[in-house]
Amino acid sequence: MRTQTAPQTTDSLRWVVALLALLGAATLPAQETDAGPQRFVRVKVDTANLRARPSPKAEKVRDAYENEPLHVVGRQGRWLEVRDVTGEAAWIYAPLTDGRPAVVVVRDVVNVREGPGTGHPIAFTAERSVNLLVLDRAGRWLHVQHEVGEGWLHDSLVWGPP
Repeated sequence: MRTQTAPQTTDSLRWVVALLALLGAATLPAQETDAGPQRFVRVKVDTANLRARPSPKAEKVRDAYENEPLHVVGRQGRWLEVRDVTGEAAWIYAPLTDGRPAVVVVRDVVNVREGPGTGHPIAFTAERSVNLLVLDRAGRWLHVQHEVGEGWLHDSLVWGPP
C-alpha cells in the first residue's frame, strides 16, 4: 500500500517559509512608524539639537530642552524622527532621549496643585512651554516635577504621552 506524503511536505514547507519570513521581518531595522499606540520620548539632557535630517552634520532646526516630550513618528538607525507640540518634524539622536514620561504646558498659565484635584492648594504655577517630568498619574491628574517643586495638574492642560 502506498501512502501519500506530498501534502504533508507541502504543509511543512509552507510553515518553514512562513517562519523564515516572520524571523526575517523581525530582524529588519525599524525605519517606519510603529502601527501600535503613540510612542513618546523625552529629552534626557539639558539641551539637544533637533536636526533637519538624521545626521550630526545636518542643519539644526532648533534646540530641545530637558524633559521636552517628543512624539516618535519614525526611526533610521540611531536617529528618531519626531514631532513636537507644534507638530514640527525633526530628527534627534536617540541616545539623548529616554522613555520616561514628560509633558509640556499648553495653556498660558496653569496651577500645579499639592494634590490631584481642584480642592488642593496651589503648589506653584507653570507657564506655556514649561516641560514637566511625570512621576505618577491618578485618573486624569498627573503628578509632575519641575525644578521649583512637585505637584499635580490635569492632563487637559499639557501635551505629551496619553
